[in-house]
Order: sequence, then C-alpha cells, then structure tokens
Amino acid sequence: MGDNTIFTNDELNEVLMAKLDTIQAEFERMGADSLLNSTPENIADYLYHEYRVEPVSLVESDIAIDYEEREFTIQSPIARIKGSYQARGTVVVVIIPFKGDPLLLRHKPSELEPSLPVGRIHYTNKNEEGIILAEFRIVHSDDGKAIKNDIDQNLERIRRYIMRANRQAEGFNQSLPVYIDQLVGKRYDRLAKHRDIVESLGYRIWRSPDPVQFVPVERKSISIAKLPDRPHEPDPAINMQLYESILQDVFSMAVMMERSPTVFRHMEEEDLRNILICMLNTNYRGEVAGEVFNYTGKSDILIRKDDKSVFIAECLIWRGQQYLSGKIDQLLGYLTWRDTKCQ
Repeated sequence: MGDNTIFTNDELNEVLMAKLDTIQAEFERMGADSLLNSTPENIADYLYHEYRVEPVSLVESDIAIDYEEREFTIQSPIARIKGSYQARGTVVVVIIPFKGDPLLLRHKPSELEPSLPVGRIHYTNKNEEGIILAEFRIVHSDDGKAIKNDIDQNLERIRRYIMRANRQAEGFNQSLPVYIDQLVGKRYDRLAKHRDIVESLGYRIWRSPDPVQFVPVERKSISIAKLPDRPHEPDPAINMQLYESILQDVFSMAVMMERSPTVFRHMEEEDLRNILICMLNTNYRGEVAGEVFNYTGKSDILIRKDDKSVFIAECLIWRGQQYLSGKIDQLLGYLTWRDTKCQ
C-alpha cells in the first residue's frame, strides 16, 4: 500500500494557531503611511482573504485508477521464517482529485482513528486544486475483491478525516474576522493617538518624498511631435516627457488598485485594462478625437495618429517570470520599426 503522507504532519490546530502569528507579523510589517493611506476595513479584508483556509472537497466524479507492473520486496508471512523475497506484481494507483487548501490534508485533525488513510498529495496549483494518489498492490491473481474492499475503505476513511479537518478550518475562519478586527483596530488607534501627540508639538511635520503620485484631475492635451525631417513625410511620435507622464499615471492607478483589494480582487486582466483606458481617456485628449486610447486584441492600449501607433502598452497581472516573458514576446510581436514608444 502507499505511503501515509496525508494527515501525518503536525497537529492541524497548532498549524492554524501559527497562522495567527503570521498574520500579526505581516500586519506589523506594514508601514504606517501605507495603513493611513488605506482604511481599516480594506486592510482587514485583505488579511482575511489572504489567510482564511479553504475547506477541502473531493471531486468524486473524477476519481480514476491507473496501474503498472512492478517488482516488490515482500517480507515472509511466516513468523518463524525471517527474511524477504522478490515478487513481481501490479500496483493500482487510485487518483483522487480535490479542491481546497492542501494544508488540511497534510496535518493531523484533532480526532484520529487507529488506521490512517493511505495517500500522498501529488500535485497542487495556485487555484488550490490537486490530486491524492493512493497505491495498492496486486501480487496474487485472486486479490481483486480484497483490493476493491481496501480502496473503498480508504476512500471512506479519507472522507471522514476531511470532514474533521474542515470543521477545524471552518471554526478558524469564523474566528478570524474578530481576531483581525481587534489587531487592526488597536494599531489604527495607536497610530491616531501618536499622530495627535506629534501634531500637538507645534513643529512642521517632515514629509519624505513620496514616489506615489495621484492621477491629476486636469485634462491634458496630447501634442504629437514629429520626428526629424526626412525626404519623405515623417512619422508621428510623442515626446519623452509626455510618455513618462502617461506611465506615471498608469503606475499611480495601479498603486490605487493595490490599496483597494476588495474592489479589484476578482477582476480579470481585460477588466483592469478597461479601467486604465477610462482613466487615460479622462486625463488625455488627442488633436482629432476626444478619446484616443483604444485597444485591439485582449490587452493592448494604443494611441493612434493618422492611422499610426504612437504609444502601445500591454497590461498583465503578475503570474511569474515565465508569464512576463511571454507577454513581452507578445508585445514585441505587435511592434514594427516605426513604433517608438511602448510599455
């Protein structure tokens, strides 16, 4: 049978309690300015969704089996005869898909049974989906009924352990908002009191330069500069100062999204891109059209002049270096030798 790697690590209750210390440590690392630029509600909501534990459920309809021939080392079944021998047989692998936090499968719930479920977590991804693999040996040709019985009993045992782990997770999730609200409230109260004391001292408060700038309300006019004179009609372009201004506005909007996670958490790349387009169309206008930011494909943001692109941008949600490289390749695929500004 397989390794008992599920439900064998530290006590689940200890692991859940350790999460509270982790929450407090992350919250204390947040700078005072960042907190004061947000709201207690936004911070508490972020911490809750970041640290809540998603209960586990088996995808029963997708349970399947695989098998392969292997050579086993078998201990002698006769007590007075010590030793082992080699035998060839078949391993039946039960593939059990699940959804939820694999943490609940790795650790011991508060209530155990004499026999642990058999299985090991083989794969999980960021969407908290994965599979449990449970192995069973067939050595003799008449093992079919016994193997079927072992598989069914193991599945039932896994279900019971998951039910107990989920009860602990649900209790943790229910207590989490109260813990977080108290944690956040105490620090905000402390910050407010200390700020009042500092402001009462009668000195001008030093403000360090803040790289984050709010998007300006005033509308800007995009002036299209022309490249140096050539024998043929020059291509349009925007100057570097305006290019950097556009990037700064996009950056500031992105920071605002990070500070309001409850508003933007469930939006996809295309939705976030459309919000950026609305912001850019509010702050800039072209020589001909009132709205000059448009998009083609899934994620492009374009400024066009005389049917030529003078600014191209690609929007993405960070999903790792490989994903970023693919987006860069995608952006480069849009460009021609005439394009002078892209991001």
